[in-house]
Amino acid sequence: MEEKVLKPWTRENAKDKAIRYCLYQERCTQEVLVKLLSHKVYDPLRLEIIDFLLEEKYVDDERYTNAIVRGKSNSLKWGESKIRNYLTTKLIPKSIIDKVIKEVIDPDQNLDQLISLIEKKLRSVKSKPDFAMKNKITKAMMGKGYNFETIKMAWSKIEKD
Repeated sequence: MEEKVLKPWTRENAKDKAIRYCLYQERCTQEVLVKLLSHKVYDPLRLEIIDFLLEEKYVDDERYTNAIVRGKSNSLKWGESKIRNYLTTKLIPKSIIDKVIKEVIDPDQNLDQLISLIEKKLRSVKSKPDFAMKNKITKAMMGKGYNFETIKMAWSKIEKD
């Protein structure tokens, strides 16, 4: 399959197209930089556009982080470490990630969410879970981004009930 060649943005339309790109959905600075580069917008124009977008609040990394944390946690049921890794790949500063995760993710709600995910997995298994099955489910939950201590707490709560 052929790779789609993107049209270069001109000096005249680059700012408007970047604004439109940001209005479509929440973006981080890194995504906008990559988009500008893919349309052959180079420094100093690229930096000028980024400064404008930041100043006018079209791009706000904290707002973006907040949206991602809420979305990935609530919709996709991701754990904290998977969300952190995702945001790190977007070059969001650690201080912003820490602040937003602390504000948004409630530990009790996170534990309840994990318990419901484990129980859903257990319903798909016909027999009583043995050590191998628990280990497999634990690995799956760690893959979803939950830490081992939280998973251990969830298992103990499930086994009590």
